[in-house]
Amino acid sequence: MNMNLAKSALTERFTEFAPLSTAAADYDVVRRAIAHIRGNWQSQPEIDVIADAAGVSAITSISG
Repeated sequence: MNMNLAKSALTERFTEFAPLSTAAADYDVVRRAIAHIRGNWQSQPEIDVIADAAGVSAITSISG
C-alpha cells in the first residue's frame, strides 16, 4: 500500500484527534495531577488544589 494513501486514510478516519503536541500537553497535565494526588491522597485535596498543582484552573480541568 502506498504510504501517502495509508496516511490519508488514517487522517480521514481519525479527524477528531488533536495534534500530537496538543495531546502531549494534555497528558502532561494529567501526569502532574496524578502525581499530586499520589503524593497527597491522605489529605484528600480539593479539585482546585489538584488543578493548581497540574497548572490548570479547576474550571478548565472539568470542562476541557
